[in-house]
Amino acid sequence: MISKMAAEIAGRFEAKLLLFYVVPPVALPPEGGAAEASIIEGNQRAGEEVLANAQKALQRPGLVVDTAMGFGPAAETIADKAAAENADLVVVGSRGLGAVARVFLGSVADRLSHVCHRPLLIVHGVNAPKSNTRRSS
Repeated sequence: MISKMAAEIAGRFEAKLLLFYVVPPVALPPEGGAAEASIIEGNQRAGEEVLANAQKALQRPGLVVDTAMGFGPAAETIADKAAAENADLVVVGSRGLGAVARVFLGSVADRLSHVCHRPLLIVHGVNAPKSNTRRSS
């Protein structure tokens, strides 16, 4: 879990940890206003639940964990929040889907590496399927 790694780093440096969830924009035809609002509300509720669960799981003495939510394109929204908060470090996970999947799905971590002007740590392999093969050094 990426938030556990971020909590470990924050704890070592006695820093505040901000868990940030981005509700992405919804692309529907202009006549889909009510459906768009419903989807956004559902995504917002899901985000609030994710943040509350992560905050609860990370509770430990001496660690300050705050939460916030943003709306918009994920990488740009994260970069803007990091700049506004003057973040010392942004920690983001990458599922390691590979180049082909990135072309079709996009990659928040990849995009963030281009638009974020704060120090950035990308943790590769988050939620990636486990492989039985080993890489040799």
